[in-house]
Amino acid sequence: MPKKINAKQKCDCLANLDTTIKKTELNYVGYPDMIARKQLPKYQQLVKKLRIDAAKQTDPQKCFPILNTYVGFFNDKHFDIEYSITDSTKFVYRQIKEDTFRATFNSKKRDSIEGIWVNPDTTMKLAIQKVTPTTYQAIVLEAKDKKLKPGLVYYTFTKSKNGFIFDRYDWMTPDFPVRQHGNLLFVWNFEVWGKIYPSTLKDYETSEFLTWRNYNYGLGVKKLDENNVLLSIGSFNRDDK
Repeated sequence: MPKKINAKQKCDCLANLDTTIKKTELNYVGYPDMIARKQLPKYQQLVKKLRIDAAKQTDPQKCFPILNTYVGFFNDKHFDIEYSITDSTKFVYRQIKEDTFRATFNSKKRDSIEGIWVNPDTTMKLAIQKVTPTTYQAIVLEAKDKKLKPGLVYYTFTKSKNGFIFDRYDWMTPDFPVRQHGNLLFVWNFEVWGKIYPSTLKDYETSEFLTWRNYNYGLGVKKLDENNVLLSIGSFNRDDK
């Protein structure tokens, strides 16, 4: 089960880390297995380093990566930590207009993830652009939800060895993957986005895209021939399978 921490202006990072360690060692079924695999010296070394780092932090958003590093040591997709950002002063805005984005798009070399994307229910439109060599921002161009103002940096995508990982404007996560397949962008197993500029969805991409409407999460059934039916279910893995 994911562990959630709500945002506060300040936090006692060391106390949060010590609590996480205590509860993990007491309740997490994978802890005895880790010791059995002779990982204890490595674990103790990590804990020592993280406690030193945590003692220096009072900012929740800077504390989260420390806790996430601890949880990530166990490499168990059933054991996660999340951080909900409720302080709206932490939200990042980057003013951008769609017509300007389109007009200047071809003025420099772009990566395939860059462009304009929409969600399956067409309730939101994002412009994705590179901001550093390894970081991309997905910025709200328009949204039916009035709380999502134009210019809000909705997602931050960071390059990883297997593609991208992400943080959302209101949610810091473990290293959940972001996968791009052609004109479809999958944010782990709970969201997909379809590209509308500079390229658009092909017919087979549209078919898959529509299986995500109305929170259907990609569940689809397709008859291939008289003897075979294809059942598609969203992946639970943190990989590209």
